[in-house]
Amino acid sequence: MLQEHVLSGRYRLISQIGAGGMGQVWQAVDQVLDRPVAVKLILPDRIGSPQVMARFRREALVTARLAGHPNVVILHDFGQEADPSGGPGTVFTVMELVTGRPLTRVVREDGRLPLGRAATLVAQAAARLDAAHKAGIVHRDVKPGNLMVVERGSGAGTLKVLDFGIATLTEAGRPERITQTGEVIGTPLYIPPEQIRGERVGPAGDLYSLGAILYRLLTGR
Repeated sequence: MLQEHVLSGRYRLISQIGAGGMGQVWQAVDQVLDRPVAVKLILPDRIGSPQVMARFRREALVTARLAGHPNVVILHDFGQEADPSGGPGTVFTVMELVTGRPLTRVVREDGRLPLGRAATLVAQAAARLDAAHKAGIVHRDVKPGNLMVVERGSGAGTLKVLDFGIATLTEAGRPERITQTGEVIGTPLYIPPEQIRGERVGPAGDLYSLGAILYRLLTGR
């Protein structure tokens, strides 16, 4: 993906600001509304994977379902652009651009956090997860890298929970997820024992992960 590429004739990519196993995140500009945004793309070589596509759509659906919560990244758009040369094309989501640091950087650069600051940040994450759980959503990958602290603008000090790509979504009281029983997915330092065993994870699993994060914030390790 080249810089200055314009998706759907609207979103001009400026610079890559993140990457993972499934895709890339770019700083971009919405040329219609003249505002900065973040664009998340599926890597071209992963578009052919039904599981990756399902996770990407799931993340967009979950983010949209939780719209309006102060600790939720706002989803603006979801789309797909065909490749004129016949390639796999581009699948993307457009979100608000959050200016801040993930908790991984906060701990690395600031060291152990004072009790009050750690409690404030974790309480915000807990409120966000509580809203998700009440909506039938279990995150399953709560870790410092998925908790972003906003450091500029009117929302400075707000914590945003990111990346619902492997979330479990419950419909009509029945858990629906993309991974299979016995498949371990998540970040080893923070996932609960039942997730390590490949079993189903409920809301308590997210809270276990949040407790592990609080431990790291207070001890620095």
